[in-house]
Amino acid sequence: MVLLSRFGQVSVVTDTYDYDAFGNLISRFGTTPNNYLYSGERFDSDLGAYHLRERDYSPQRGRFLTSDPFAGFVDLPRTLHKYVYVGGNQSTTSIQMD
Repeated sequence: MVLLSRFGQVSVVTDTYDYDAFGNLISRFGTTPNNYLYSGERFDSDLGAYHLRERDYSPQRGRFLTSDPFAGFVDLPRTLHKYVYVGGNQSTTSIQMD
């Protein structure tokens, strides 16, 4: 597949990935080595988790492996859960190339 950016640059897509809402890989096309997968985050295949700076996220569980150090906001209950990813509101992520 060939893409043309709004600046006229031509890019060739060599690999594509499809994920479920929790970051589990559904399908992959291409063989380019790549550790940066769902949401552009680094995946540790030994751990089976994404490294998201402060914590590791397990797509199989749909939760972080350790609790959130952030206390949350009392008036936003979804921020008070210590293990949930993106407030429990996963959605399909697409990355736009410029």
